[in-house]
Amino acid sequence: MERAPDFELHPALLPAGTVVGLWRVVAWAGRGVHGAVYRAVQVGQEQAPAVALKLALFPEDPRFTREAELLSRLRHPSIPRLWDSGAWQVPGGALHPFLAMDWVDGAPLYEQALYPRASPQVRRMLAQLARALHELHAHGAVHRDIKGDNILVRYADGRALLTDFGTCHYPGATTLTPPTVHPGTPAYRSPEAWCVEFNRARSVQYRARAADDLFALGVTACRLVTGEYPELSAPRRDEHGLWHVDSVMLPAALRRKGRIEPVLRTWVLRLLCLRLS
Repeated sequence: MERAPDFELHPALLPAGTVVGLWRVVAWAGRGVHGAVYRAVQVGQEQAPAVALKLALFPEDPRFTREAELLSRLRHPSIPRLWDSGAWQVPGGALHPFLAMDWVDGAPLYEQALYPRASPQVRRMLAQLARALHELHAHGAVHRDIKGDNILVRYADGRALLTDFGTCHYPGATTLTPPTVHPGTPAYRSPEAWCVEFNRARSVQYRARAADDLFALGVTACRLVTGEYPELSAPRRDEHGLWHVDSVMLPAALRRKGRIEPVLRTWVLRLLCLRLS
């Protein structure tokens, strides 16, 4: 493939052969709100395993510094390892941060061909993700955007890996969003986080906790095994004028015993903080 002239280079769509730090782009792999991901190899060591090169779309994006700092502390088989970080300069232009991490040859969680849902495989993946969250939470960090799109399942062995730590918060991290704004995906928010939206006029503040990640994992598991999302009950207002959400309405497959393997059903209900029956 012929390399594009330097003046055409843009972080959202680098051509194969572009060098970013120590890494040479092999192929475009995807794009999110804040970054583009490429498959890349180390210059001079092209036979070594490829990495996922995540390049910021916006100059000097502080999210990448935060993500690099956190990933450098984490060691878990269900969390891609950070190999390098730095900044790439648009020819004659601004600096764009980048991260080089383990390349995961896999597919997003919900795209897995698990029909009917194989309970042992789903239980194994949920256990792997729960342990990855335990590693994250042990460092005082909260992911804040657990969902199927941020989980990759490796083709080779079926291991689930947690990805996209750009929204994570941890002790000492720079705050990038107002305290009343939840950076995650609405369908996966905990009832407590939603109450911040309802009580915004009262200047109620909410800081995401480990429990929010676990609730989001429960929503993810519910979506995986039933094909449906749980829904929050209608909010109620207490005597002080504050709004509360008291319960979660489950898909029929989770409400009825026998539709889902009992151990798996129990796990999902516990993650959603429901009373078991």
